[in-house]
Amino acid sequence: MASHHSYLCLLAQMFWAVGLCASCLPAQTLTISPPRVLRDQTAVIGTSALRPHEPVTLKADLVDGEGQRWVSEAEFVADAGGNLDLSRQAP
Repeated sequence: MASHHSYLCLLAQMFWAVGLCASCLPAQTLTISPPRVLRDQTAVIGTSALRPHEPVTLKADLVDGEGQRWVSEAEFVADAGGNLDLSRQAP
């Protein structure tokens, strides 16, 4: 994708808990609530301060307690207000 493609990186701190990578632009905001969740809980993930209809790639990467690496990646498109709410928008 073109240079207009934002890459918001997620680095897992523990199973199903994520944190923001330092490489993300400071003007853009990634919110995760609550900051830590168990596998049977739901995390609300969203972004703001994107350009309207901007493509976004969210990535997660973690190593679990048994040394197994887990990687996930999905592409989304920000809404007309430049926001992304994963509880309402599918990849």
